[in-house]
Amino acid sequence: MYHVHGTTAARDCCVFVLIFSVVLLSGFAAFVFGWRGRPIDNRPRCRFCGYDLGGSPDDSKICPECGSNLSRPGAIRAGRHAARPVLLSIGFVLLILAAAISGAWVWGRVTRFNWYTVTPTWMLVGQALADGDDNPSPAMDELVARLAAGKLAGASASFVVDRALREQADSHGEWFGKWDAVFESAWNAGQVDDEQVMAFVENLMSGWHLDHLAEIRMGEPFAITERVDDFKALPSTAIFMRRSITRMSIDGQTVCAYGPVSEADFLQIGMPRTGRAGLNQDIRTNLCSAPDLPPAPPGFSPGEYTTDKELEVNWSVWIQIPGSPTPRNLRVDGQRKRGIRFVDRDRTVVTLKSPEELASAMRDAISFRPLTVYFDSDTGHPWCAADVRSLPMNLGCDVFFVIDGEEYLAGVLAVKADNRGAESFGGREYRIPEFDASQITVVLRPNPAVVEHRMTIFPSEAWGGEMTFENVPISKVDRRPKPVTGSPDQ
Repeated sequence: MYHVHGTTAARDCCVFVLIFSVVLLSGFAAFVFGWRGRPIDNRPRCRFCGYDLGGSPDDSKICPECGSNLSRPGAIRAGRHAARPVLLSIGFVLLILAAAISGAWVWGRVTRFNWYTVTPTWMLVGQALADGDDNPSPAMDELVARLAAGKLAGASASFVVDRALREQADSHGEWFGKWDAVFESAWNAGQVDDEQVMAFVENLMSGWHLDHLAEIRMGEPFAITERVDDFKALPSTAIFMRRSITRMSIDGQTVCAYGPVSEADFLQIGMPRTGRAGLNQDIRTNLCSAPDLPPAPPGFSPGEYTTDKELEVNWSVWIQIPGSPTPRNLRVDGQRKRGIRFVDRDRTVVTLKSPEELASAMRDAISFRPLTVYFDSDTGHPWCAADVRSLPMNLGCDVFFVIDGEEYLAGVLAVKADNRGAESFGGREYRIPEFDASQITVVLRPNPAVVEHRMTIFPSEAWGGEMTFENVPISKVDRRPKPVTGSPDQ
């Protein structure tokens, strides 16, 4: 049985009423004007028999031909009219068409016939676009069905695929769950040509970005982050990608180069309809170190010397797309250019800010799981985690445990704005003395150095206010060997 969404059904009903009304009124008007015809002369005539009264006396009250009373209102009409056969025929055809439309509509309502199965392809595309991003689209379902059944080929299939690629390229359009299924059906039916495949891959890679800190200290390692977002792949066909950054240069001078990437580096990016998990993520890569610059010119105090450069990254992507009668193996080369500023070693490259309107949101976004300290000697090592939910700003801070009035460094937290999930901190390099408390106070103290060396913190601004969390549960796990008492014979 055929069902449509309420909004779509209401729209289709309005379209039917509009078409029916236009055809009916046009047919009726054409028929009336065609029947009335055009005037031939202006002589007075008897309305009942059409007899020419031009030669009759002015005071004559009786028609000489039919004997009708000419004194009655409307008994005499001016002139004679000849019917317009063409207009009359057009009106008749339109009235028949209106009757056919109404009959077909009634029949379709009774039998619940799917009119989309007989709708032209270009109309289906228009209706699919009109359905919008949020409503189910019977027109879109019909396009998918026709492509899957091989009913669309040649120019018709190419027209639909081009429309799908336009939606994929449009960053404001909806691709997942709509036009992606249309493109995939055409792909599996072998109706996508090489030019359209390349357009698909270029749109695919438009969501791949390179990020780095705006300012980088000279001579220190700096990181480039590969950021993948809005990855408009296919709904059920897994695509395998292998990315390789082949060359990096600063102002034309190569700073590092990479060879081919092995098959093990393929990344499967299948796109199930259940969600986009695994795509909107940061792929972190340490690439090179910032070059040393000549000494600062005279007149510059420490921390003031900067220089602007152009960072150029050349990359290659190998893509395997199965599912088609002829699986495709493609290579796409690209280039990214960005401005980058190098500063001297004494300059701070991360700015700490603490606007009052964000203080409550920053604190509410952080909660601590029960803290755990492991003792394998006289001092313990913290291994802990904090749950973070959509920070409004980047966070870079030292974590201190306040135990019996004393502060002890327990780790660092560096979290990018809007990240969600658990962030761990602690480690064997941090020492916590023996304690008996079951709850402690945790202090987060801003430290720009924590953020400066984290490759995923962009832009270079972080929260600058200290935050205190009281009554955080804590426990200790004693892993120290137990003393052996007595002898084995006892």
